[in-house]
Amino acid sequence: MKKNALVLLTLACSPLALVTACDPPRNRTDAATAPLDAFVILTDAYVAPGTDAAIDAAASETPDAFTPMMMGSDAGLDARALDAFVPGTDAFSADAFVPRDAPFASTPCEQIAAVRATNGTLSPAYPVAGAIVSYVMPVLPTGATDPRGVFVQCPGASGPALFLAISPDDRTAFPTAPVVGQIVSFSVTATLDTASGASSTGDQHRVTGITGWSAAGTGILAAEDVSAVALPAMIDAYESEIVSMDAVIASAGSAAGTGFTSFQITTTGVPTASADQRLRMPADVATSLGLVVGCQVRLTGTPLWRFTTAAQPSIWSASEIVVGTCPMPMTCTPATHLVINEIDYDQVPGADTAEFVEIHNPTGSAIPLTGISLVQVNGVATPVEYGRVALTGTLAAGGYLLVTASGSTVAGATLSLPEAMQNGPDGMILLGPDGIIDAAMYEGTISSVMLAGGMTLTISESASIGTDGANGLSRRPNGCDRDTPAVDWADAPLTPGAMN
Repeated sequence: MKKNALVLLTLACSPLALVTACDPPRNRTDAATAPLDAFVILTDAYVAPGTDAAIDAAASETPDAFTPMMMGSDAGLDARALDAFVPGTDAFSADAFVPRDAPFASTPCEQIAAVRATNGTLSPAYPVAGAIVSYVMPVLPTGATDPRGVFVQCPGASGPALFLAISPDDRTAFPTAPVVGQIVSFSVTATLDTASGASSTGDQHRVTGITGWSAAGTGILAAEDVSAVALPAMIDAYESEIVSMDAVIASAGSAAGTGFTSFQITTTGVPTASADQRLRMPADVATSLGLVVGCQVRLTGTPLWRFTTAAQPSIWSASEIVVGTCPMPMTCTPATHLVINEIDYDQVPGADTAEFVEIHNPTGSAIPLTGISLVQVNGVATPVEYGRVALTGTLAAGGYLLVTASGSTVAGATLSLPEAMQNGPDGMILLGPDGIIDAAMYEGTISSVMLAGGMTLTISESASIGTDGANGLSRRPNGCDRDTPAVDWADAPLTPGAMN
């Protein structure tokens, strides 16, 4: 506890009495700074008369240099002057002085800010009451050295926030599993600045010990769009908060800790690529997304991670990112099998009466369609088949086959699915006698599906091909399948029955 910041006031109160009724309110607007230089002792004079005058003669300044301090202000006192102030015969000691602010901040915003200004064991514990659980980290990649934990944030969209570096499966810390949206209260017993053990040195601030976790009610927490923010310069202000952003991939992926990959990104706020702003994600998620330089992405609401002074907007699953347009390579070898080449499942605006799937034969030979079906996939908790149509005839080399959904009409279509096409996360599978020929999952990742009859299929191209916008979803270039859905597909004008 600090000993070098005792404030002497000339007021009509008992000499050398600890502040009671004369003390300014504890909950001040600067409660985020803890502990403050404001331990208050009242005296009738700068030096108490007689035996109570106990200023250390070795102090660097004399009582004459003291400046009276206005009530509620931190101004006007050189804190170095009172390093050894112990009021003589009154037997007070510096250990009895109590910080005027944290942990007595009153709002969850002030309380979280106060916790972020600490490092080490906290006694007494710092209370946080009324924060909202903003994110619960899923299971991490095998071998990852990152802590798994829970993020909490001040209500609203502007923070501040805390990362509780405690597994959400720890039932000692969390008697009930933390859930996003819960309004929670707890006390912080230990914190850690992971850089060098001193707060504000520039690294992620973590809570490493809590007690008294309880949840009461739910709240709404909106992600703050930080696309226009210079995050590396503002990392202290946004660390651990739930953010959304539009960005462009500006580098190839590189290792970012065991099991993770990161990409430099540019935004409106950071238009030049820098190692101080990187998009980070599990390596298997990065592989499934197939991100390349120039891909446009949208983070839909995830915590802002940091490493030392670098801002690392992060995702832990593919559902937390939308991949938009990506550059097409100059050349692409056409697939050697039938492909699902175009999908239109949502006519915007208007009724969905023109839903279709286009199947293309990009090879140089005709392909018999006997034994091949087009299967509709419903991406519920356990994805299941909800409709299929058997293909017939033969598809010529370079040819196209149009299949409409139930209730839809598209010129040139010769077959129809039994059901209307659902909005995602859902998908389509081209299923042959030997298994999956091609698959396209939209608005989310679907890695397996239970077919009618109970058989479960594993889907290798499980990542989302995107979202049907004003146009539709098309393979770009036409007929190309690089087994990387985010690269192979784009929202583009539809060309049913013709080259994309």
